[in-house]
Amino acid sequence: MTNKSEGIKKPQKASKFDQNVEKSSETDSKQQPSFQHEISAFAFEIESLYRANLQTLKVVTSSAKEQVEELSKFIEDRSETTATDGGDTAYKIKPNELKRLEKGTKDLRASSLAIKKIPQIFFCALIHQYDAFLGKLLRVAFYVKPELLNASQKQMTYSELRSYGSLDEACQHLVEKEIESIIRESHADQFVWMEKRFGLSLRKDLLIWSSFIEMTERRNYPRRYSFIVMALYLLNTLQIAERMGLN
Repeated sequence: MTNKSEGIKKPQKASKFDQNVEKSSETDSKQQPSFQHEISAFAFEIESLYRANLQTLKVVTSSAKEQVEELSKFIEDRSETTATDGGDTAYKIKPNELKRLEKGTKDLRASSLAIKKIPQIFFCALIHQYDAFLGKLLRVAFYVKPELLNASQKQMTYSELRSYGSLDEACQHLVEKEIESIIRESHADQFVWMEKRFGLSLRKDLLIWSSFIEMTERRNYPRRYSFIVMALYLLNTLQIAERMGLN
């Protein structure tokens, strides 16, 4: 008599990692919009950016150091040295070695430039992360207090309204349009809007306000060193300073 259970594999017990992932997925799907959740997520994202910046700089700096050592060794091994009249040392490279020298020099220049640009890139990423965070906070605010939409100037045609399956979907569309229009404003105007709409004094005794505005406006400057960008940056900063009575 054969054992019918023979050859039938028992289902494997899920690992603790799989259980945690499944539990986390269930929690995320049931997570109601909340300020606490968005603030915690934002803090974690900022910490991740900070660590990524340090790790990236560490890797690129280490690579640049190795390139310097390799290039120095190549010059010492493959060149002839002569003393100049000024007391300096001149290196003479054979023509067939010039290509390798040029490549090593180019790689080192690229690494040096990367070390300079990486903090700028992460700085811009930090500001973009803040913009996304603000959008999520506003979405929570509209979820908690739907009556905030009453003052919205956004309009919807009858045909647009009919294209949605429910009134909730139409309201969600209006929320997204409202948030998009706010995010497009300058950071100073965003605070002005929130203070008026929420009835809060967000900038009172906020000592870092001027630094925050100056840094968020300056993010556009390193991307393109042109007169137009610099002029817009200065103009926007002066307008903000005038509103704050700093002129």
